[in-house]
Amino acid sequence: MGYRNFSRVCAQTTRKMGFYNKADVLVLVDDNVEWISVKKFIASFNQIDKRRVSEFAKLWKMSDAVADSLRMYCGEEGYRPGDICKPISSDRDPRRFFMDELPNGQSEQVVSFLNKKKKKIIQDVMAGRGRGAARWMLAVEERLDAPPKSALVRMDDVVRHYAEGSTFITRKGNLRLGRITIQRKGGDAGKKTAQMLQFKFSPRDLFTIEESYVFEDCAY
Repeated sequence: MGYRNFSRVCAQTTRKMGFYNKADVLVLVDDNVEWISVKKFIASFNQIDKRRVSEFAKLWKMSDAVADSLRMYCGEEGYRPGDICKPISSDRDPRRFFMDELPNGQSEQVVSFLNKKKKKIIQDVMAGRGRGAARWMLAVEERLDAPPKSALVRMDDVVRHYAEGSTFITRKGNLRLGRITIQRKGGDAGKKTAQMLQFKFSPRDLFTIEESYVFEDCAY
């Protein structure tokens, strides 16, 4: 973190403080406060955020057209293929539209919106806002045959890294925002939580960022 001379360090989880944003741990170095988001992982891709489309629409000031397109993509009630038009004839999930199945150029509107707000969106899903917004991300790779390996990266560098690349629709009909994958959450035995919009990333990428602090053989 760049500290060389200090007399006191203490750490506390944010849940014990009675609130939660994206930071999981608060570290106090003398009088300086550092908020850290911690991601432990084994799998290649991990969830970083999931919410109802209405929450994201309010957060990012989406137009009604873009929000409705994402509701169709997530398969919310009233926005499914059978609710809007004739059911789509394909081998895909008939309960929702895939992004490349949306009618009337709606998918292009979604891609344009996401691309325009790419950095803000990635900042929000990675760091959050306000009190408790993370300034650092700590990735901890839990390995079966060796002690954990960790990478600590300043959040500005995290956002810059994951914002690299274009915004497009994948071959499976999902969305790619730089290095972030956006998809319908799914699963949950068909509960309404399956209709959430989910953001996923590869925390292993954090080890490749030039500015990262990498630690081997660390126990947690």
